[in-house]
Amino acid sequence: MFFEVDWEDRGGILVARCMGIWDQEILRDFRLALFKRLDAARCSSFDHLVDSRNTAPQPKSLTDEMEDLIRDLNARGMQRTAVVATSSILRMQLNRIGSSSNRRFFEDEALARAWLTSDGEVE
Repeated sequence: MFFEVDWEDRGGILVARCMGIWDQEILRDFRLALFKRLDAARCSSFDHLVDSRNTAPQPKSLTDEMEDLIRDLNARGMQRTAVVATSSILRMQLNRIGSSSNRRFFEDEALARAWLTSDGEVE
């Protein structure tokens, strides 16, 4: 399994746990899973928690497609994204995907969740 997608009603958080190195088919399935969860949640806005601790930097062709996915999630009502990533290379790669003031990187999931459920002042 390359990903898990869950919805947390409390806080309105779309949670994605990513693993391994992906290809276009996996990214397509991931996109479908994200939007299926959002459709079921029937929300107009949400926050997004991405746990990337078990994934590696991805091929350039995928990071271009990920930028489209982020744009679509923003259009769907994504407010803030907390990315948990311990690899500095992965953080640099993800940071290049559509810079955004509503995205922060964390090494710890608890801090990421605290930021998503706060007024944005968690350090």
